[in-house]
Amino acid sequence: MAGVGVQKLQRCLRQEGLTYRDLLALVRSVRAKALLRETELSITEVAFVLGYSDHANFTRAFNRWAGCSPADFRRRAAPAPLNMRGDAGAGNRMSSALEA
Repeated sequence: MAGVGVQKLQRCLRQEGLTYRDLLALVRSVRAKALLRETELSITEVAFVLGYSDHANFTRAFNRWAGCSPADFRRRAAPAPLNMRGDAGAGNRMSSALEA
């Protein structure tokens, strides 16, 4: 698919100190994190998109890559809600001004 023979690909990866398995894990890791951050796909759906046959295998692999479960990663990666001005203190200042 990449227009490169298997042996040439293996040779190039070896020169970079990688194996195909290492490269696959790296690509899956980056893609998984992006999907968890940027979509509302379920963890099972993310697992299937990445080529895993079930969510349990994906979850184990994700734990190796990220040091946490996919659900924990998604919770931590969720953007914090912004107030009207976009900074943490503005809401308190706005409330105080309205009360005065």
